[in-house]
Amino acid sequence: MKYLPLVWRNLVRRKTRTTFTVLSIVVAFLLFGILAALNMAFSMGVELAGNDRLVIQHKVSIIQLLPESYGARLETTAGVTDVLHQTWFGGIYQKPSNFFMQCPVHPQLAPLFHEFAKKHSDTVRRHGSEPVFFMSWAYADKPEMTEPLAAEYVKAGQANKALVVPAGLAFAQSLRKRPEVALTVADKRHPNLAGTYLAACTVLASVYKTNPVGSRYTAGLPADVAAHLQTVAWETSQAFHAREGRGGL
Repeated sequence: MKYLPLVWRNLVRRKTRTTFTVLSIVVAFLLFGILAALNMAFSMGVELAGNDRLVIQHKVSIIQLLPESYGARLETTAGVTDVLHQTWFGGIYQKPSNFFMQCPVHPQLAPLFHEFAKKHSDTVRRHGSEPVFFMSWAYADKPEMTEPLAAEYVKAGQANKALVVPAGLAFAQSLRKRPEVALTVADKRHPNLAGTYLAACTVLASVYKTNPVGSRYTAGLPADVAAHLQTVAWETSQAFHAREGRGGL
């Protein structure tokens, strides 16, 4: 302790030198943090993908669809054992920075769905977090997809002790109560504003256990439509989790 006054005097004697020394230490730690994050991001991608999986996408963007005939052509390629089709879409909750995504898959590939559900759940837990499965919904022209999709998500949630967000059931419930409120765009698959709002309310109700009913944020939807979607999200989530539990959360 007796040397502290001497150290302090030496530091303030040449303020420019001290300032640059402190800045160099700050920059060093900043660079270390950035490089560590980049290293984890790159290694996580390899860990998730593995060396036995090849991803093919449209040259413009992942949101552009590939011809369905490509699947049959890929299946005839030497060394290929399974071909999995994904249709990507993105959604937002309240503002663009609150982004979430989902990728529905072909029903005949359920075993692959469960295989990678476990793989990704294990990866998430290794990094100190808990997995959450977002249950996708039936196509607007194929409502019979609802129950099979729900059953597979429930099975995956139970197998991995993970929370399932019952967005697909909320979509079905909303359409039963108010069929005039469309939840998808013209392709009958991707959500419109109302569908995205319902999905976000269901996430809020399931993950955060927060009742969206009465929220003043309507995303520009008519007040009665927003209130309807809020109620459906809360009631569906409450009933689903009372029946199926909340996984590890």
